[in-house]
Amino acid sequence: MDKSGKEPIIEMRFSDVKQSLDASQSYLVFENDRHKSDDSLLSDDQAIYQYLAEHGYAGKRIYDADLNREYLVVQVGPGNEDIILGRLLAGPLPRKMVYYVYKATKP
Repeated sequence: MDKSGKEPIIEMRFSDVKQSLDASQSYLVFENDRHKSDDSLLSDDQAIYQYLAEHGYAGKRIYDADLNREYLVVQVGPGNEDIILGRLLAGPLPRKMVYYVYKATKP
């Protein structure tokens, strides 16, 4: 974690990230295509980081240089995905954000 309490930005392919997800956990993944947006999802001033910290969540910040896309991967407890996603969509997320929900597949 850096001085601001955020995870450092990790440069790796998103396909590798998907393979490393724990199937017993659920994840919210937010994607920002840098070809289409000048705003960075990974910039420290994004309100989403404050929201996550206030609610006890941390997100991995990923940059896929091959695709020129940024990702924020947030691990959430199984069964809470829709509630947390709804709160994020109603508040601190940029409106043009693409998101994915990976629900736990193993108990």
